[in-house]
Amino acid sequence: MTKDKVRDALASVLGFKPVKTLRHKLLVIFTHILLWGLFLVLPLFIYRIRIPDLRFFYREIINKAFLIALFYFNFYYLLPRLFRNRRIFSYVLSLVASLGFLCAQQLILATSTNTPSPFLRARSSRMIYIMTLQNALSSGIVILLLSGFIKLAHSLFISEKQKKILENERLNAELNFLKLQINPHFLFNTLNSIYSQAHFKSEQTEHSILKFSRIMRYVLYDSTAEKISLSQDLEYISNYIDLQKLRLSKNITIHYDVSGTVKGLVIAPLLLITFIENAFKHGISYTAPSEIKIAIAVTGNQLLLTVENAMTQSSREASGGVGLINSQRRLNVLYPNRHTLDVVENDHQYIVNLKIELDYES
Repeated sequence: MTKDKVRDALASVLGFKPVKTLRHKLLVIFTHILLWGLFLVLPLFIYRIRIPDLRFFYREIINKAFLIALFYFNFYYLLPRLFRNRRIFSYVLSLVASLGFLCAQQLILATSTNTPSPFLRARSSRMIYIMTLQNALSSGIVILLLSGFIKLAHSLFISEKQKKILENERLNAELNFLKLQINPHFLFNTLNSIYSQAHFKSEQTEHSILKFSRIMRYVLYDSTAEKISLSQDLEYISNYIDLQKLRLSKNITIHYDVSGTVKGLVIAPLLLITFIENAFKHGISYTAPSEIKIAIAVTGNQLLLTVENAMTQSSREASGGVGLINSQRRLNVLYPNRHTLDVVENDHQYIVNLKIELDYES
């Protein structure tokens, strides 16, 4: 069990999370009763003394009951309604009044008890009152501090949850925006390819439209998910490469290789294709033989994408497209500290090495 799951379980049992069902409510009540029961009986195990008078137990139970009431009064009323709203003076005044009430309660109870506790058997009445006041104040302050620390932990837990929710919403909004930028960019290039085939009345136009319809289905429907199966993404890449091959001349050689086991792995959609699309956009020369090498190797949950293409005049003039910039941002958002992107660029070659640690299907 992960650290977050353990923390969520404790928060649920202690009532930090909203109580939605009767079973959950009963579990929280039972947990609180159990913890307070341990709080009441713990002194009996620490101080091994003989109590000859049962009235001592009755008095201790009543005193502890008032301390427990002070805990919940501070936790559920004073802290959220006064301290959180920065009504510090009212909060301090309420604490002083609560401690005064606690001292008065214990003094009255001590006075009404004929037999003093074993600790105070040889003490005078004045000393008994002083000891009672000291005990009431120290116990009350400890209870107030305890409720304050628990309330602080509760507030930090809620704040962290809200922060994670807001962060996820921000990331989702950013990723959706990036997808909106990537999709039209890719579709524009694909339509240009089909237009070229139609213009030259190629017999492969019908086949290209079928491939394009599968690509459109992926882009419009499948890519809306946060993660998709790796096999599905690779099928999309294969369709894209096949579509590109149909329009390219025989002077352009495409090498595409996939190795390793892809079953059970998921990946963010439309992430790998941008690097491959960039090779087709800038790595092809129509005046000289060109070659594009695309290799995808999967080892465990590690994916390595290598894309190699020759440097052409268009690639030298390009200063980095929107698709590549967005892909780098998506990698930083989706796979922080779980990816490495290495781009090698010289006068002859442009090589992209991308390594990603993927997730398994849940």
